[in-house]
Amino acid sequence: MKSLENFDKQMADQLRAELASECSKPSDEWDLDKIRELSKVICDIEGISPDSEGAASGRKRALDRIGAEKPIIRRRRIKRFTAAAACLAVAFVGADLTSRQVLGQGVLPAGYHAVMGGIQTFLDGGDGTPDPHENIYYDLMKEKIDEYGLDVMIPTYIPKGFELEQIEADGISLNFYFSKQKEIINIHYYGLDDNYSGSFGIASDTRDVYETQVNGHLFYTIKEDQQLKAWCIEGKTVTGLFTYNTSYSLADEVLYSLE
Repeated sequence: MKSLENFDKQMADQLRAELASECSKPSDEWDLDKIRELSKVICDIEGISPDSEGAASGRKRALDRIGAEKPIIRRRRIKRFTAAAACLAVAFVGADLTSRQVLGQGVLPAGYHAVMGGIQTFLDGGDGTPDPHENIYYDLMKEKIDEYGLDVMIPTYIPKGFELEQIEADGISLNFYFSKQKEIINIHYYGLDDNYSGSFGIASDTRDVYETQVNGHLFYTIKEDQQLKAWCIEGKTVTGLFTYNTSYSLADEVLYSLE
Protein backbone atom coordinates (compact mmCIF):
# COMPACT_ATOMS: atom_id res chain seq x y z
CA MET A 1 0.00 0.00 0.00
CA LYS A 2 2.87 2.34 0.83
CA SER A 3 4.44 1.77 -2.60
CA LEU A 4 1.07 2.51 -4.25
CA GLU A 5 0.79 5.80 -2.35
CA ASN A 6 4.32 6.71 -3.41
CA PHE A 7 3.43 5.91 -7.01
CA ASP A 8 0.33 8.12 -6.81
CA LYS A 9 2.38 10.96 -5.32
CA GLN A 10 5.04 10.65 -8.02
CA MET A 11 2.37 10.57 -10.70
CA ALA A 12 0.61 13.66 -9.28
CA ASP A 13 3.93 15.51 -9.05
CA GLN A 14 4.75 14.64 -12.64
CA LEU A 15 1.34 15.80 -13.83
CA ARG A 16 1.70 19.08 -11.88
CA ALA A 17 5.06 19.66 -13.54
CA GLU A 18 3.46 19.09 -16.94
CA LEU A 19 0.61 21.43 -16.00
CA ALA A 20 3.05 24.12 -14.88
CA SER A 21 4.98 23.72 -18.14
CA GLU A 22 1.84 24.22 -20.20
CA CYS A 23 0.76 27.28 -18.22
CA SER A 24 4.19 28.90 -18.45
CA LYS A 25 3.48 29.48 -22.14
CA PRO A 26 1.84 32.73 -23.33
CA SER A 27 -1.89 32.51 -22.63
CA ASP A 28 -2.85 32.48 -26.31
CA GLU A 29 -0.79 29.31 -26.75
CA TRP A 30 -2.43 27.34 -23.90
CA ASP A 31 -3.89 23.95 -24.78
CA LEU A 32 -7.07 24.26 -22.69
CA ASP A 33 -8.13 20.67 -23.31
CA LYS A 34 -4.78 19.45 -22.02
CA ILE A 35 -4.99 21.72 -18.96
CA ARG A 36 -8.53 20.55 -18.22
CA GLU A 37 -7.54 16.87 -18.44
CA LEU A 38 -4.42 17.32 -16.29
CA SER A 39 -6.47 19.14 -13.65
CA LYS A 40 -9.09 16.39 -13.59
CA VAL A 41 -6.55 13.56 -13.33
CA ILE A 42 -4.68 15.30 -10.48
CA CYS A 43 -7.94 15.62 -8.53
CA ASP A 44 -8.81 11.98 -9.27
CA ILE A 45 -5.42 10.75 -8.03
CA GLU A 46 -5.72 12.72 -4.80
CA GLY A 47 -9.35 11.67 -4.32
CA ILE A 48 -10.65 15.21 -4.05
CA SER A 49 -13.33 17.24 -5.76
CA PRO A 50 -12.54 20.61 -7.40
CA ASP A 51 -14.44 22.55 -4.70
CA SER A 52 -13.24 20.70 -1.61
CA GLU A 53 -10.80 21.93 1.00
CA GLY A 54 -8.47 19.20 -0.19
CA ALA A 55 -8.36 20.76 -3.61
CA ALA A 56 -7.44 24.11 -2.06
CA SER A 57 -4.61 22.54 -0.07
CA GLY A 58 -3.53 20.66 -3.19
CA ARG A 59 -3.30 23.91 -5.06
CA LYS A 60 -1.27 25.37 -2.19
CA ARG A 61 1.18 22.47 -2.38
CA ALA A 62 1.42 22.88 -6.15
CA LEU A 63 2.09 26.58 -5.74
CA ASP A 64 4.86 25.91 -3.23
CA ARG A 65 6.39 23.33 -5.53
CA ILE A 66 6.29 25.57 -8.60
CA GLY A 67 7.75 28.44 -6.57
CA ALA A 68 10.60 26.21 -5.38
CA GLU A 69 11.47 25.20 -8.93
CA LYS A 70 11.77 28.90 -9.91
CA PRO A 71 10.44 28.58 -13.47
CA ILE A 72 11.56 31.15 -16.00
CA ILE A 73 8.76 33.68 -16.40
CA ARG A 74 8.67 36.13 -19.29
CA ARG A 75 9.36 39.58 -17.83
CA ARG A 76 8.05 41.67 -20.71
CA ARG A 77 4.42 41.58 -19.66
CA ILE A 78 1.79 44.27 -20.15
CA LYS A 79 0.90 45.78 -16.78
CA ARG A 80 -2.81 45.12 -17.25
CA PHE A 81 -2.19 41.39 -17.72
CA THR A 82 -3.76 40.09 -14.55
CA ALA A 83 -1.67 37.09 -13.42
CA ALA A 84 1.72 35.43 -13.74
CA ALA A 85 1.85 32.02 -15.37
CA ALA A 86 2.96 30.24 -12.19
CA CYS A 87 -0.08 31.46 -10.25
CA LEU A 88 -2.41 30.51 -13.06
CA ALA A 89 -0.97 27.00 -13.14
CA VAL A 90 -2.22 26.08 -9.67
CA ALA A 91 -5.47 27.97 -10.15
CA PHE A 92 -6.34 25.59 -12.96
CA VAL A 93 -6.37 22.50 -10.70
CA GLY A 94 -9.98 21.32 -10.64
CA ALA A 95 -11.34 24.47 -12.28
CA ASP A 96 -14.16 24.59 -14.82
CA LEU A 97 -12.44 25.99 -17.90
CA THR A 98 -15.61 26.01 -20.00
CA SER A 99 -16.56 29.29 -18.35
CA ARG A 100 -13.15 30.74 -19.33
CA GLN A 101 -12.93 32.05 -15.77
CA VAL A 102 -10.55 30.35 -13.37
CA LEU A 103 -10.95 31.15 -9.66
CA GLY A 104 -11.69 34.78 -10.45
CA GLN A 105 -8.69 35.13 -12.77
CA GLY A 106 -9.48 36.42 -16.26
CA VAL A 107 -8.44 34.11 -19.08
CA LEU A 108 -8.14 35.50 -22.61
CA PRO A 109 -10.38 33.54 -25.02
CA ALA A 110 -8.84 31.93 -28.07
CA GLY A 111 -8.17 34.54 -30.74
CA TYR A 112 -7.79 37.42 -28.24
CA HIS A 113 -4.43 39.04 -27.56
CA ALA A 114 -3.12 41.31 -24.82
CA VAL A 115 -1.83 44.58 -26.29
CA MET A 116 -0.63 47.84 -24.83
CA GLY A 117 -3.66 49.41 -23.19
CA GLY A 118 -6.14 46.58 -23.61
CA ILE A 119 -7.22 43.46 -25.48
CA GLN A 120 -7.43 42.99 -29.23
CA THR A 121 -9.01 40.42 -31.56
CA PHE A 122 -9.18 40.02 -35.33
CA LEU A 123 -12.47 39.38 -37.10
CA ASP A 124 -11.03 36.55 -39.20
CA GLY A 125 -9.92 34.69 -36.07
CA GLY A 126 -6.24 35.10 -36.93
CA ASP A 127 -3.45 36.91 -35.11
CA GLY A 128 -3.02 39.78 -37.55
CA THR A 129 -0.19 38.23 -39.57
CA PRO A 130 -0.60 37.12 -43.17
CA ASP A 131 -1.17 33.45 -43.82
CA PRO A 132 2.26 32.41 -45.13
CA HIS A 133 0.84 30.18 -47.87
CA GLU A 134 3.04 30.29 -50.94
CA ASN A 135 1.59 30.10 -54.43
CA ILE A 136 1.94 26.37 -55.10
CA TYR A 137 0.81 27.06 -58.68
CA TYR A 138 3.64 29.52 -59.35
CA ASP A 139 5.64 27.20 -61.64
CA LEU A 140 2.54 26.28 -63.65
CA MET A 141 1.62 29.95 -64.06
CA LYS A 142 5.15 30.82 -65.16
CA GLU A 143 5.15 27.99 -67.70
CA LYS A 144 1.93 29.29 -69.27
CA ILE A 145 3.16 32.89 -69.20
CA ASP A 146 6.44 31.92 -70.87
CA GLU A 147 4.47 30.24 -73.66
CA TYR A 148 3.00 33.67 -74.40
CA GLY A 149 6.44 35.28 -74.27
CA LEU A 150 5.34 37.67 -71.50
CA ASP A 151 7.58 39.31 -68.92
CA VAL A 152 5.03 39.98 -66.19
CA MET A 153 4.61 39.87 -62.41
CA ILE A 154 3.33 36.67 -60.78
CA PRO A 155 1.81 36.44 -57.27
CA THR A 156 3.96 34.50 -54.82
CA TYR A 157 1.06 34.27 -52.35
CA ILE A 158 -2.30 32.58 -52.84
CA PRO A 159 -4.40 32.27 -49.64
CA LYS A 160 -4.82 28.85 -48.12
CA GLY A 161 -7.93 27.07 -49.35
CA PHE A 162 -7.94 28.66 -52.82
CA GLU A 163 -7.49 26.28 -55.74
CA LEU A 164 -6.67 26.91 -59.37
CA GLU A 165 -10.03 26.15 -61.00
CA GLN A 166 -9.55 27.37 -64.56
CA ILE A 167 -7.05 28.73 -67.07
CA GLU A 168 -8.40 30.70 -70.03
CA ALA A 169 -6.17 31.61 -72.95
CA ASP A 170 -6.77 33.23 -76.31
CA GLY A 171 -4.73 35.19 -78.80
CA ILE A 172 -4.07 38.23 -76.59
CA SER A 173 -5.03 37.35 -73.01
CA LEU A 174 -4.28 34.78 -70.33
CA ASN A 175 -6.50 34.30 -67.26
CA PHE A 176 -5.96 32.30 -64.07
CA TYR A 177 -9.00 31.76 -61.82
CA PHE A 178 -8.57 30.72 -58.19
CA SER A 179 -11.65 29.98 -56.11
CA LYS A 180 -12.72 29.08 -52.58
CA GLN A 181 -16.48 28.54 -52.38
CA LYS A 182 -17.89 31.95 -53.47
CA GLU A 183 -14.55 33.77 -53.30
CA ILE A 184 -12.66 34.28 -56.56
CA ILE A 185 -9.21 35.61 -57.39
CA ASN A 186 -8.53 36.33 -61.07
CA ILE A 187 -5.02 37.06 -62.35
CA HIS A 188 -5.32 38.53 -65.84
CA TYR A 189 -2.60 39.24 -68.42
CA TYR A 190 -2.88 41.04 -71.76
CA GLY A 191 0.01 40.76 -74.17
CA LEU A 192 -0.68 43.19 -77.01
CA ASP A 193 1.31 43.25 -80.24
CA ASP A 194 3.07 46.40 -81.40
CA ASN A 195 0.32 47.25 -83.88
CA TYR A 196 -2.46 47.26 -81.27
CA SER A 197 -3.95 50.72 -80.73
CA GLY A 198 -7.23 49.93 -78.99
CA SER A 199 -8.33 50.69 -75.45
CA PHE A 200 -8.40 48.93 -72.10
CA GLY A 201 -11.51 49.28 -69.94
CA ILE A 202 -12.49 48.52 -66.34
CA ALA A 203 -16.14 48.04 -65.33
CA SER A 204 -16.86 50.17 -62.26
CA ASP A 205 -19.57 52.26 -60.63
CA THR A 206 -17.04 54.46 -58.84
CA ARG A 207 -14.56 57.05 -60.01
CA ASP A 208 -12.31 56.58 -56.98
CA VAL A 209 -9.13 55.27 -58.57
CA TYR A 210 -5.89 55.19 -56.58
CA GLU A 211 -2.24 54.89 -57.55
CA THR A 212 -0.53 52.05 -55.69
CA GLN A 213 3.15 51.13 -55.84
CA VAL A 214 3.72 47.37 -55.87
CA ASN A 215 7.36 46.31 -55.76
CA GLY A 216 8.42 49.21 -57.97
CA HIS A 217 5.48 48.94 -60.41
CA LEU A 218 2.61 51.42 -60.63
CA PHE A 219 -0.83 49.86 -60.26
CA TYR A 220 -4.19 51.60 -60.39
CA THR A 221 -6.68 50.22 -57.88
CA ILE A 222 -10.40 50.40 -57.19
CA LYS A 223 -12.15 48.94 -54.15
CA GLU A 224 -15.93 48.62 -54.29
CA ASP A 225 -18.60 46.08 -53.33
CA GLN A 226 -16.05 43.76 -51.70
CA GLN A 227 -14.04 43.66 -54.91
CA LEU A 228 -10.48 44.73 -55.62
CA LYS A 229 -9.65 45.79 -59.17
CA ALA A 230 -5.97 46.44 -59.76
CA TRP A 231 -4.10 46.81 -63.04
CA CYS A 232 -0.68 47.81 -64.27
CA ILE A 233 0.04 48.89 -67.87
CA GLU A 234 3.67 48.72 -68.94
CA GLY A 235 4.31 49.10 -72.66
CA LYS A 236 1.96 46.74 -74.49
CA THR A 237 1.51 44.48 -71.44
CA VAL A 238 -1.34 44.69 -68.93
CA THR A 239 -1.27 42.83 -65.60
CA GLY A 240 -4.58 42.72 -63.72
CA LEU A 241 -5.75 41.39 -60.37
CA PHE A 242 -9.50 41.14 -59.75
CA THR A 243 -11.04 39.64 -56.62
CA TYR A 244 -14.68 38.91 -55.77
CA ASN A 245 -16.25 38.36 -52.33
CA THR A 246 -12.86 38.36 -50.62
CA SER A 247 -11.79 40.72 -47.85
CA TYR A 248 -9.79 43.75 -48.92
CA SER A 249 -6.96 42.79 -46.56
CA LEU A 250 -6.64 39.36 -48.17
CA ALA A 251 -6.81 40.87 -51.66
CA ASP A 252 -4.05 43.33 -50.72
CA GLU A 253 -1.82 40.46 -49.59
CA VAL A 254 -2.13 38.89 -53.02
CA LEU A 255 -1.56 42.24 -54.75
CA TYR A 256 1.61 43.06 -52.81
CA SER A 257 2.98 39.56 -53.41
CA LEU A 258 3.22 40.26 -57.15
CA GLU A 259 6.84 40.27 -58.23
